[in-house]
Amino acid sequence: MLKWAIELNAFDISYEPRKAIKGQAFVDFIAEMTRPTFEKNVATRWTVYVDESSTQNGCGAGIICQSPEGDKYEYAMRFKFQTSNNEAEYEALLAGIKMCKAAGAQEILALSDSQLIVSQVNGDYEARDPNMIKYMQALRQEIEHLKSFEAKQIPRTENNQADALSKLASSASCDTPRHVFWEVKERRSIEQESCTPVVAILGRSSTWMAPIIAYKVEDSLPDDPSLAAKIQKRSSWFEWWNGVLYKKSFSRPLLRCVTPEKGKEILDDLHQGLCSSHIGGRALAEKALRTGYYWPTLREDALAMVQKCDKCQRFAHLIHRPSHPLTPIMSPIPFAKWGMDLLGPYTAAPGGRRYVIVAVDYFTKWVEAEALKNIRTSDVREFIWKNIMTRFGIPQAIVFDNGPQFETPKLKEWLADHGIHSCFASVGRPQANGQVEALNKIISEGIKKKLDEAKAYGAEAVLPIEMCEPTLRVMLYDENANWEMMKLALDFLPEVRGNAALRKHLYKIRMAREYNKKVSKRVLKIGDFVLRKMESV
Repeated sequence: MLKWAIELNAFDISYEPRKAIKGQAFVDFIAEMTRPTFEKNVATRWTVYVDESSTQNGCGAGIICQSPEGDKYEYAMRFKFQTSNNEAEYEALLAGIKMCKAAGAQEILALSDSQLIVSQVNGDYEARDPNMIKYMQALRQEIEHLKSFEAKQIPRTENNQADALSKLASSASCDTPRHVFWEVKERRSIEQESCTPVVAILGRSSTWMAPIIAYKVEDSLPDDPSLAAKIQKRSSWFEWWNGVLYKKSFSRPLLRCVTPEKGKEILDDLHQGLCSSHIGGRALAEKALRTGYYWPTLREDALAMVQKCDKCQRFAHLIHRPSHPLTPIMSPIPFAKWGMDLLGPYTAAPGGRRYVIVAVDYFTKWVEAEALKNIRTSDVREFIWKNIMTRFGIPQAIVFDNGPQFETPKLKEWLADHGIHSCFASVGRPQANGQVEALNKIISEGIKKKLDEAKAYGAEAVLPIEMCEPTLRVMLYDENANWEMMKLALDFLPEVRGNAALRKHLYKIRMAREYNKKVSKRVLKIGDFVLRKMESV
């Protein structure tokens, strides 16, 4: 800087430092490096050419839909009903607008050679004929959600392609192959419009998705405040996209919602279709979730389908659990009722004893047992006399199983002479010598029924000693697999909550039924004289 100052003094020039160098450098950088932006004028308007043909031989319409890129789609319609030229023109215009909307069009330009139709659409002419009024109403419903709609009249010479299609001929302005779509209409568009909403309402009201769709699409809620709040809270888990309802999932992006009837078809295809393996109910429900479908009773329907599958039941493992609940035998006093059974044959013991006869008291659970060489009726009678009657007195009753040693007339007569009532257990019931196991089974089954399927909120407790000295279940714990199972459980959570609400509702009904037995109804009307209990002042 000093050198430059000496050089400039010779020319009577003074040096002044530049101010705000940082700000100027930033401005220069933006000015030099910013690229110019060019706005692209992308055409988004679709063009529809329509024309009609109404003769004595038949009626038809020709439609040409031109995309913003210039692609043309030709469409020919034949009517099975007699129409006038104006009605056929309206039919063609409505069909063309619907096709453009199905392709995603938001801006449509309709070109027709009919001055009457174009003027009525633009509002220059008034429609007086009843059918024309209905067509105008149907047209306004179609274009009310569009960003822009314009109808123009063109000369017939510029509409020769649509005119040729309407007359079931062919005409093209290029040498490329043409693909013409055909349709035969059975009824007028105004007749279909009058019945379509009713069919839609009837078809939608019977599904579980109806309240959610009504809230998502039309923002309508039921009159019941509690039900409306429940739908609002539940609808946050659903998305309405492209006319289909989807459910948000913990394990998948979106699950498509279907009706229970459609869900049963999906489960049937997954269970016994071409790529199926007849998997179990829980695996079938998880497979349906992984495939991408959802309905409220998914898991219950999957379990029910597996239970009804003929092949699954035919080749399933045998069920060894009892099919009927245990009926306990009540005994009022000790040693009044005994149960008796035979065990064996075992390996021969000294004296050739291979069998064991067992008697159990139902009150005290006292056990008397003796090894026997044979299991004849005389051996049974001797055991009863020696081990029961001489030690504990004559019992009131003895319960036997259906063994041939206990069903002989001699034993029955001997017991009857001593005033002992002989009872026989059912073949399908547990044997009389399994009292301790039966007692344990009663307790365990009661705990299972009380806790149902929600034990400790789905998590197993881990003791502190298991962290110091890991057990097998701690060593085999996989956090990723556990997290995947938790996400699947969260997907089934709405169904579990619904079942819990149903059980709670049934419990309330039973409680109210018991309480209402003590209610004495009092009907009071305006003007009735009543006695009111007053506290002493």
